[in-house]
Amino acid sequence: MKNEENKIITETRTIEELFVELRKKSNFTYIDIMEKLNELGINVNEKTIKKWEIGLIYPSTDEIYKLSEIFMFPAVNMIMAKTNSYKKGMDSIHVMAIKWFCYITGASITVGIIGMYIILFFFGGLIISIAEGLPMGVCLFETASAVGTVGLSLGITPGLGLISQIVLIILMFSGRVGGLTLIYAALSGTSKNVSKMPQERITVG
Repeated sequence: MKNEENKIITETRTIEELFVELRKKSNFTYIDIMEKLNELGINVNEKTIKKWEIGLIYPSTDEIYKLSEIFMFPAVNMIMAKTNSYKKGMDSIHVMAIKWFCYITGASITVGIIGMYIILFFFGGLIISIAEGLPMGVCLFETASAVGTVGLSLGITPGLGLISQIVLIILMFSGRVGGLTLIYAALSGTSKNVSKMPQERITVG
């Protein structure tokens, strides 16, 4: 007798990804969602809803249940998506800095990551240039190498002062650890998990 496979409710998206998808699918504006939530007894403003979508703040459990009514989407999936955001480090200080940048500029998370590196690269070079009295081009080479963690240098690093060394350390950390984490956190939820458990009895040995 063949047993039917039990269907397990899974949600791989983050709450940010899910909220954007549901809002666009329903063709709702921030104001539309605000008005519908107010009718259901949840008092929020347009800025709060935008922060939900970016992930600066997360909706409470009560708000999630009301949102599930509006989008006609299972609340359990939205709660799981919120958990995914925490698991993927979407509330970490690195990601939150980029989210604030996106909130202010209206850019996407991916654009925010790229923008952050351009800002770090340029202003890092500017600080070193002012502190050390070196040409801007030379300093930008050093900051680009630090962000990319490629180990290249024009030979000025050993003679840099404390402030310039701290700048390079911050850039190297952001480029090596922070960058990989941010890119994974922002993009990893876009692909579905296609791995499956083996269905046959496997003989080992």
